[in-house]
Amino acid sequence: MSVAIDVTYHRDENMLLFNPVAEIALLHSTPKPSATLDAVSLPASRNPTGVVLPGAQGSRLDIVVNFSIAVGDGPFGAAGGSVGFGVLCDADVTVPAADACAANASFLIDGSGQGHLAVGRTILVNSSDALKGQANSSSFCTPATCPRVAVPSDGQISLRLLVDGSSLELYANGGRAVVDGLSVGGSVNLARAAAGGVRLFVNASSSAAPVRASAAAWHMECGDMKRCPQPGEDAAPPPRQSRAKRPVKVDDESVRRDDPDQELCQGYVERVANETWREPAGVLRYPYLVPAGPYQQCWDWDSVFLGTATLRLGAGRYFAGSMQNFLAAVVRHRVSPFDANP
Repeated sequence: MSVAIDVTYHRDENMLLFNPVAEIALLHSTPKPSATLDAVSLPASRNPTGVVLPGAQGSRLDIVVNFSIAVGDGPFGAAGGSVGFGVLCDADVTVPAADACAANASFLIDGSGQGHLAVGRTILVNSSDALKGQANSSSFCTPATCPRVAVPSDGQISLRLLVDGSSLELYANGGRAVVDGLSVGGSVNLARAAAGGVRLFVNASSSAAPVRASAAAWHMECGDMKRCPQPGEDAAPPPRQSRAKRPVKVDDESVRRDDPDQELCQGYVERVANETWREPAGVLRYPYLVPAGPYQQCWDWDSVFLGTATLRLGAGRYFAGSMQNFLAAVVRHRVSPFDANP
């Protein structure tokens, strides 16, 4: 998904904070939250069913949940645990969140007191070894999928999740950690959201102290679209709008004469651009672009940047084919990969 991000510098902590831009609120269907919970007690369990957030059904949501956990080192004991919430869940509240929800957003704390952030279907971690990346667990994390984040000394944990169909983007503690992911099953699971919704949970030993939580959720609209597409539907294009006058094209030759570095760079690109072109191979049924000569796989952002930069050099066929390969992957798997191998 990757919404527009507001990046700020926290001087005291010497770190960058990443948060969605304030304009995201313009997509809220109503100024006030559609669903709220205030200071509910969440019992700890190794197989939690969770507490439902009433009114938070749907597949396009902006969800904010604040947890208050016990203060101290390793608040969930040596085995670790997590607080979080499931989204796109079945209406049957007797089914555990690990099975009922298409995805779970979690703040994980291992036995040493280190925090991790995770979002996705597999993340209901049941052991400290899982948090340390031990692959013998069915729900283990890696540094890439579960970035580290400090556990606040006051025990106050804040999670914000943006849900757009099967795309998920999770922010923790005012933007101190960010991770994205996908719900499993694509539009198959989205059909469950109308009846189910959001569940808050504590995944820890039953002997752990209860956690207090407050939550708010807003339903999201679809920008210029008159109606958001439903699961299984194609998105209707936004209404046509008059376009601003295109800027005057800069003469490449004049730029090159005035800037030797630009001339050197453009000359190199012109010589090697065709080394990034690939003919159809394997599951990639259309010609495509690679980030550089040695690669054989097609990458999403790289294809856009490279295709745009080399369009005038004859890359149009390969640029278009790259997009067709990704669209074909969406049809086959109902999610868009960030790279594709032959």
